[in-house]
Amino acid sequence: MRHRFAVALGVFVLAAAPLAAADRPDREAASILPQVQVTLTQPMPAHPPAAPVPIGTDSDMYCSGFIGPLDQEWSGTVVSAASVEDQSIFMETDILYIDIGANRGLLPGQEFWIYRPDEIVYKHGSVTDELGRIYNTKARGRVICVQEESAILELTRSCDEVQIGDRLLPFEPLPIPLVRPSRPMTSCEPGTGKVAGHIIEVKDRAVPVGDRSIVYLDLGEDDGLAPGDFFSVFRTRGQASGVRTMLGELAVLKTQPHTAVAVVTSMHDVMYAGDEIELK
Repeated sequence: MRHRFAVALGVFVLAAAPLAAADRPDREAASILPQVQVTLTQPMPAHPPAAPVPIGTDSDMYCSGFIGPLDQEWSGTVVSAASVEDQSIFMETDILYIDIGANRGLLPGQEFWIYRPDEIVYKHGSVTDELGRIYNTKARGRVICVQEESAILELTRSCDEVQIGDRLLPFEPLPIPLVRPSRPMTSCEPGTGKVAGHIIEVKDRAVPVGDRSIVYLDLGEDDGLAPGDFFSVFRTRGQASGVRTMLGELAVLKTQPHTAVAVVTSMHDVMYAGDEIELK
């Protein structure tokens, strides 16, 4: 009987211990209870932003030409070639002779783009108001040796065939713009009210415009454009005021003061030179 009473008394003491702690002042109880650290954080976004992606390729950047002034200044001209007796067009690895040399500060290793003037383009809706001239990129070359008034150039990359008489401009690296793609606009959405213009011409005058086509715009640096800008492409429909048929989107690759080169990044319907564009 004595042992049973002792066990029962022990159980009673253990069971009563939490009650005794609960009866202590709050300061003492707090020293017994575990401490919980609560940190408030910003909620995670439901959909993290997409990682930036390049909107073009080296070929898009370097072989797309540009619209420049009618009186475009050039560094030099292709005046002959090592195999001029046997061929009239020249491609990668061919050797050309150019009309600039040491008297103009030329050094071996310098690089040039080779261009050929093409058609004149006019402002939208006009056949007389000139916007500029298209200059098509033909190749890239590196100077391998220099004379006083001439130099030898090796073609290191071809976009198209080179001919005697094509023009030179110094090579400048052009980084491919990195962008975060966004949702295309629909025909039901109102315009953004931002800068607007037109597709003024298509590279090689391709008809109709296709996905990844290179196009020229009648907006440029002076209008606030920068590489990586996205434009919606649309067409208005007669007397349906305010209604726009969305055709797709394009992204700016490179800019000039009054014009830009862009690539079509998505298509809902065919596009043509003259279609309207608006900055997203």
